[in-house]
Amino acid sequence: MKARALSLSDATLEVRLNTPDSPVICEMKIPSDKEWTTISAPVSNLPKGVHNLYLTLTGGTYLEIDWISFE
Repeated sequence: MKARALSLSDATLEVRLNTPDSPVICEMKIPSDKEWTTISAPVSNLPKGVHNLYLTLTGGTYLEIDWISFE
C-alpha cells in the first residue's frame, strides 16, 4: 500500500477491513514533517473481493492523507 501523507507529529495509520475492530492488514509509520511524504507499507492477509476500509490514527495528533493506492 502507498499513501501520500503529511503529519506534524510522528503518527501511525492502521488499515482494517469491514469493521473498525477487525485485524490490522497494514500499518504505516508516518514521520513528522511539514512536507508531503509518500510512504509504502506491506499489506497482509488481504482476502479477495470488495471490502470497506477503516483507517485509524494511532500516535500523533494530526494527519492529512492526499491519496492511498494498492499495487
